[in-house]
Amino acid sequence: MKSEISVIVPIYNNQNTLDETLRSLQEQSFRDFEVLLVDNGSEDESRQIIKEYCAADERFKDIGVDDNIGVSAARNIGLEKAIGKYIKFLDGDDILPYDSLKSMFKIMEKNKADLVVGKMLRRGTLQKSEIKNTKFLGNKKIIDKNNIDLIYSFSVCNKLFKKEIIKNNNIKFTDLTHAEDGVFLFSYLKHCEKICGCDQIVYEYYKPLPFLAYSATTGIKEGMLNDLISAFETIIKICKDKPEDYIREIYNRAIDPSLVKGYYRKLYRLDDHELSLLKKTIKEYRERITKEQWDNIVERNKDLMLEKGIMSKKEAEENSLITVAVTKKVSEKHRDKFMQSLYCQDSPFFRVIEEKENEPDFMKKALDNSTTPYITFIDHDIMYNDNTLRIMHKTLLKEGCDFVSGKMCGFHEGKKRDFPYLTIAFDAKGLTNKKRDILDWTFSNKLFVTEALKKCGTLDMGRIYKSLSHVRKRNAIIITMLTEKQLMVGLQSFPLKERIEALTFYEQNRDKETIRARIYENFKGVEKRVLLLYDEEEPGARSKILFDNIKSDKICLCKNMPEHKKQISKETKICSIILSEGHDNSYSNMSLREGQRLIAMADVIGENEEENIRFAELVDDMI
Repeated sequence: MKSEISVIVPIYNNQNTLDETLRSLQEQSFRDFEVLLVDNGSEDESRQIIKEYCAADERFKDIGVDDNIGVSAARNIGLEKAIGKYIKFLDGDDILPYDSLKSMFKIMEKNKADLVVGKMLRRGTLQKSEIKNTKFLGNKKIIDKNNIDLIYSFSVCNKLFKKEIIKNNNIKFTDLTHAEDGVFLFSYLKHCEKICGCDQIVYEYYKPLPFLAYSATTGIKEGMLNDLISAFETIIKICKDKPEDYIREIYNRAIDPSLVKGYYRKLYRLDDHELSLLKKTIKEYRERITKEQWDNIVERNKDLMLEKGIMSKKEAEENSLITVAVTKKVSEKHRDKFMQSLYCQDSPFFRVIEEKENEPDFMKKALDNSTTPYITFIDHDIMYNDNTLRIMHKTLLKEGCDFVSGKMCGFHEGKKRDFPYLTIAFDAKGLTNKKRDILDWTFSNKLFVTEALKKCGTLDMGRIYKSLSHVRKRNAIIITMLTEKQLMVGLQSFPLKERIEALTFYEQNRDKETIRARIYENFKGVEKRVLLLYDEEEPGARSKILFDNIKSDKICLCKNMPEHKKQISKETKICSIILSEGHDNSYSNMSLREGQRLIAMADVIGENEEENIRFAELVDDMI
């Protein structure tokens, strides 16, 4: 049976992602295609998933090989077996959007094109982002063969190829572990006449969290740097007839992002031999580009201080930009995971100071002794994304402020989990900075300018906020192992009145799209009355102490009373302050009038009777 498109899928131990990958193919709006599943001797459940899809859908074909022959050889086997007019490549952990094949096929046929290039989305565990150069290419109806964005878009997966061109020119993937896509692409481009763009996302590339794939000591795979250099040398030979400016751009691309971002930013994972080869290659390639191109690379990578040359690990430590002070509050169980995420950073150079025992004033001593321009304190079980520190450092340079906060989120069963109150702190419109500050109280998600923090003279977060300028960055993501409830314990360090104001805002808006901060700006109750909502037959002991000490008019309402919802609705209309013992949805989703305030007491009352009495006095003051 003839197919219009052959989709080649190399597979090796992809059991966690393969079902989603193949399902995205099965559900394509375009139906006339075959799928060549080239399994590289998988040792997990991938084989079973392949068999199930092949049994259920005749378009899926099992082409298994006994050994792990590598992605290039697997793709070549697929090319030999393919019967389609066009070729599409898909990896075993990525997906195709619903109309991907249909859109690319339509453009290919309508324009009689030799190649179609679509947009690509990078989808990680924590965030999604469109890959810039594929966006530029996808926006063009006709793409010039000498368009430099093609130099920065090596991937074959966001493209649709013509099988005839591949076959007639014997184009194959070379046996490389890095940049093999680039060699194939440029071998193909040499024989192209017409290239078209596709103005939609045709491919979603999965980028796993780096600390899940590598340990703190895992090195770059042996031979990868050699293969990368070999790939660029081959591409240069293929493009030898191109204009000199084009050739220089290939060398420029080889330096940054490939050699600098791909390898030098992973300095801690390079051995001495690889570092020596990297230094030699960058020096050679630098001579092939213009001074302006090199200056731009240096500017884009300020944190690496390239003007000083390629540094050894010792030199990098001596020139570190950031001190990472790891406290004993990081559990022994989690410490290795944090270090793993730290050394997987695509980041500025840093040095680590660890609290060995419970040292008095460890954080203060780390600050006093720090000689780096920036400092961060790790006092919770957290992990970094691969670009966390780099984004925070760039933000400080750009904004000229004293510190920056990254957005904290949870991580459960391999998936990101947002915390409502932190989401409000970072995203809500209409919330005063003061209230945001109270909700964003931790040290672990912040990078400080060292001298500014020293001049501040305190490590009390409330005073830091009052003394130092700061910004928040949503895309500088920090993963915490703590629960939202555990994080909110830290709010106890702030003054009671400020805490209540911030938590009230949180409670009322955590699940709402529209933020109505104006309700809380100048609280004036229409009715001078307090309502206590509780779940059991009697209020809790701490709630009762608080309620008994409120002098204003007040009423109690038990949730378990018959028709409690009707009563809640009735009573809330005549109350200014509503106190709830918990976060029950029937409470937090109540519709408040302007001027009313809902306070979840679970977050603000404590064991201390005196504090609860002060809270009662505060409630009286508010109404």
